[in-house]
Order: sequence, then structure tokens, then C-alpha cells
Amino acid sequence: MELKQHKDHHIFTPTRLNDSRLKVLYAGESIVCLSIAVWLGSMLAGVTLSMIENMSLGITVIALVVFAATLFFLLVSLRFLAKIYDKEQIIITEDVLILTGKKWFKETAKRYFLSEIESMTYQGYGQKTSNPMMGSGHDYLGLETREREVAKINDEGNLSFPFQYRIVHFGKDISTWDAQKISDILYKTTGGRLFIQGLPEEMSEDIYMHGQR
Repeated sequence: MELKQHKDHHIFTPTRLNDSRLKVLYAGESIVCLSIAVWLGSMLAGVTLSMIENMSLGITVIALVVFAATLFFLLVSLRFLAKIYDKEQIIITEDVLILTGKKWFKETAKRYFLSEIESMTYQGYGQKTSNPMMGSGHDYLGLETREREVAKINDEGNLSFPFQYRIVHFGKDISTWDAQKISDILYKTTGGRLFIQGLPEEMSEDIYMHGQR
């Protein structure tokens, strides 16, 4: 994460969102999902013709399943494509938290007064339950892998705070050590009132590099 310190504000920019290698990966995933959607779409056309010629419950169910799968992979392809253009900045001033973002070509900027934020929490990466069709061993069908990818691209952020009867999420792909930097600035800015809860205890560099002895 990139940190720019100014006289009256700090700007945090998650660098992972700008990682060119990650953008290439997202583009590849988008192409793969789009290819699957196109293939399923062609299959759907054939099933639809069969349904017109011979209306039956079995063919109708197959058509609905193929349609749902086509729509699913098309939406996932678009979400991966949108991730390429994702940008985020976290700006902390003396009394305001500003969250700026960009999705596709739309830029947003939301301001929250620090005095109105009672607490902030580090959630980490969201956990999902295992797909029941994965079985006890290997994910042969690839369902578990695909669901984890979908959960990843739908992730709203690793940090959150309650604000006016709703939960605000931000800080996508922010690690614990980067969250600690944000927490330190918040703690200093608010005179010790506000900091990020849920962060693990700091460990020495020796333990981090070589493990517990």
C-alpha cells in the first residue's frame, strides 16, 4: 500500500488494485468465463429449437438450467472485467474520512466525519462454506474453485464501520500490516478515540520470517 503524508491529511492507496499482473489475470478470467457463456449460449439456442419442435417438461428444465448457467458466467465475466478498472483511495484529514473509488468509468467520493464514526473493524478476507458437491477429497468438478473466485470478486472490503444504521465496507485487499498503518493514523488523529479493532497482535520480524521457536 502506498502512503502519502501531507501537512493536513494522509492518502492511502492500495497498490494491489493497480497490480498489472493481477489485471492480466482478471482479463484472462473474464475471457474464459465469456467463452463459457458463449458456448452455453449456442447450446441454449439448440435446446430452444428442440423445445419449440417438441415441447416437454424435460427439455424445458434443461433450457432453464442452461439459460441460468449462461447468465451466471456472463455476469462473472463482467465482474472480472470491472475489477480491472477498480481503484480506491483512503484519505484521512483532521476531521473527515474520505473514501474515493472508481468502478468502470464512474468515480465516487464519500465523506464521513470522524466524530460520527464510533468504531472500525478489520474483517479480513471473507470466508465461504465449502460446496457440498466438492466431496471429501479433490474438487474434481471445479465448483469450489469457481465459487471462491466469485466470492473474491464480490468482496466489498476488509475494513468496515457502522454509520447511520448501515455498515460501510472499504479497503479491498488490504493486509493486516497496512490496516495497522491506517489504524495508527486514526488513533493519532482522533486523540486515541478511534482505531481499527480485530487486528492481530504485532509479531517480531524474526518470528514473522522464521516462525515460532
